Parts: sequence; structure tokens; C-alpha cells
Amino acid sequence: MKLYKNKLSAALLVLSLLTKITSGCTRDIDYELAYPGDRLVINGVISPQSIVSVNISRSNAPSGEAPPELSVTNATVMLYENALLIEKLTYRQKGQYESASGFKPQPGKQYSLQVTAPGLPPAETTPAIVPDEFMLESYTHRAGLKSYYNPTQPAAEVDITFRDAAGTVDYYRIEVVGLYNNEPLYPNSWLVGDTRDVKHPCTNITKSGVIYRDNCFSGTSYRSIIGLETRRLITEQGNPDFIEVDSQKLRIRLQRISADYYRYLESADFDPGIELAFFEPTFLYSNIKGGLGIWGAANEKDIIINL
Repeated sequence: MKLYKNKLSAALLVLSLLTKITSGCTRDIDYELAYPGDRLVINGVISPQSIVSVNISRSNAPSGEAPPELSVTNATVMLYENALLIEKLTYRQKGQYESASGFKPQPGKQYSLQVTAPGLPPAETTPAIVPDEFMLESYTHRAGLKSYYNPTQPAAEVDITFRDAAGTVDYYRIEVVGLYNNEPLYPNSWLVGDTRDVKHPCTNITKSGVIYRDNCFSGTSYRSIIGLETRRLITEQGNPDFIEVDSQKLRIRLQRISADYYRYLESADFDPGIELAFFEPTFLYSNIKGGLGIWGAANEKDIIINL
């Protein structure tokens, strides 16, 4: 089975050993990392199921003090459909801009943004074409199983078969999470039956779910079985202690996604913790001209299963 690999324990052990070895021989080194200057950061994924919305912030230098607030509140954000202006997006809060008219994108059309803000270079997105709908053929689930990671933890499996369109290059994302009081638990998950130690050419399990490209199953049906733990430690408002809860429901999110969004999810598969200090730098995929971030598209549907 292909797993999420938790390197945190090993990283902490190495860090502890390095601290003991070097505690008596440290020296400060002044080194200024290369930085091209502040840029607009644009992050948004549009879908026919949602009103167009995007987050606008700014980058900051990798060294020195970080500014207290990175959200951009005074940007001009222009939305285009097939290169024709649709509307100027309205600022809401915390860097979030959305369509005041309630505009939702349509499958098969391409959408882009042009963004300007005082004191920052202008930026624009690569056009994103909204995919056609996810073609689900069947799904079943099994509960009351044991976790692959820890046999004492309860688990479930979701068995999904979907059809790929012929004659096009397509990308997909499937996310399965447990729900407790309708809030996602984001448990450990795995691909059932995947015994490869090398990266699969069509399937990749990431921190954001399982992503697929159709070069292995173009124009045919594809079956995927995803396992997940159904018990999780959480904290509730007003109570600082962790409590253990069981999922009351499963949410299956099925997405047909744009190529750029797929490449971003593929590049963003890392743990944003202390272990990053022990690995090569990771470069997040970006399709923003003159800035940073991701502008993608998805066509999605959710399935809720009561446990």
C-alpha cells in the first residue's frame, strides 16, 4: 500500500543529536537570501458549483521580520471569460475578493484575472478552462475495518469507479474525509492494494487527497479504493484538552480538475513542519504571470455517507 510517510519522529531525533553535538560550537552567519521584491500572490480555484472567489495577498522576503499582515485589501481584481471582461470582483475580508453579482463559471469556458495593487507589480493568471462534470459510475463503502497504520484504530474503505472521457487529457482529484458534527476530520488515508514503492504514473496520494491523470486509462473506466481511519483526536471550543471522536459520516469529494491545479497539488505534497529543514527545497507550482500562486478550475460533486 502507498502511504503517507511521517518523517517527524526521525527528524526530531536527528535535530536532538545535532543540538547536542553543536551546542558548544555555534556561530552566527550573516547571509542575505536572494529576493526579487514583493509580488502579488493570487490563490483561487473556480467551479460551476461556487461563486467566483479568490484570495489576494503579497509575498515577503525569506529573511528578516515578516510583516504582521500579508492580505491585500486594496487590489483591483478584474475577471475575464474567454478574454471578455465579466466584472470587477468585490473585496470582502482577509484578502478575499468575490463576484458581487453571484457569477458562477461554466464548463468549457476559460477564465482569467488581471490584478493590480498600489506599490506592487501587476499580475495576471494563466487562463483556466473549467472541466466537464466528473463521470461517476459507481461507489460503495465498508465500515468497521482496521487501520493499515494501527490495527487498534477503526477504519473504512470507499470503492469508486469513474469513467474518463476519450480524446482529451484529463485530471481528477478524490478526497475522502470523516465528518464529526459536520466538520471534516482529515484522517490518515491510503490507497488499498497499491504495493508499489515508486511513484505511480497515473495515481498519487497527497495531503489533499488522491490525484489522477488519465494517461493510464484514457477513455475507459477506472477503479480506486481509498482507505481511511475513522477515529481522530480533536479539540473543541472552550476545552483545551484533546478528545477522541469517531466519524459520524464520510464525505467523498469528486473533482475533475484543470491541468495547472493538478500540477500545483502534485508540487504541494509535503509536511509544513520542522522536518522541512532536513530536505531539499520544494518549489510550489505557480501559473501567475508577474506574481505567485495558483489559479485553477474544478467541476465537483460531494457524496455524504452516514456511518
